Amino acid sequence: VDVMKTFIDHKMGKLPTYQEAQETATSKYKDLLQPKTEIQEDLQSEYARKEGEATIEYLQRLEQSGKFLFHGSSNRSIAELEPRQASDTSGDPFKNDIAVYADAQSAYAILRALIPPKDKLLGESRYASGMRNGIPELEGNKEIVEAFGKDNGDVYVLPRLGFEESVKYRQWKSRNPVKPVFVVEVSRNDFDKVGGTVRVQ
Repeated sequence: VDVMKTFIDHKMGKLPTYQEAQETATSKYKDLLQPKTEIQEDLQSEYARKEGEATIEYLQRLEQSGKFLFHGSSNRSIAELEPRQASDTSGDPFKNDIAVYADAQSAYAILRALIPPKDKLLGESRYASGMRNGIPELEGNKEIVEAFGKDNGDVYVLPRLGFEESVKYRQWKSRNPVKPVFVVEVSRNDFDKVGGTVRVQ
């Protein structure tokens, strides 16, 4: 009976043809069907930085589009982000994985980009970072607070495709290598413009 009903429905035009279904799927899942290089090129063309556009304005425009994630680093020569073992000590499987981690908020990526690497610190570094009411915050020992933002860093702008979200931790991760769509240089001045705070623990 079900087979006959399906046949009748199709004859009466209640079911889409194969071609119609294929066109709908192609439109709905275009990003999944496109090769990654084409997706990158489309995003680069559509969201290129405008002449005279300030760093914060540009990053906020990218963020508001909903198509990007952000990864901040003091390493300014990354061509492709590789999955690495996270150093989280909470024991949560999402936060303690071999993955590329990113954030949907560009302000937090700015903070991460300005944290000095260990080889530029004379002693031990201890710090905690996060977001409070949309504002990036860093608390650390005196050495890292004094070194924070002395050198510029980079915010790597990544396509959302292929990332898994954790609503609980406001974090995204990909277990595959990710090539940045854009690389945006940021400074301590940019951090101050978004209202970021730094204090000694």
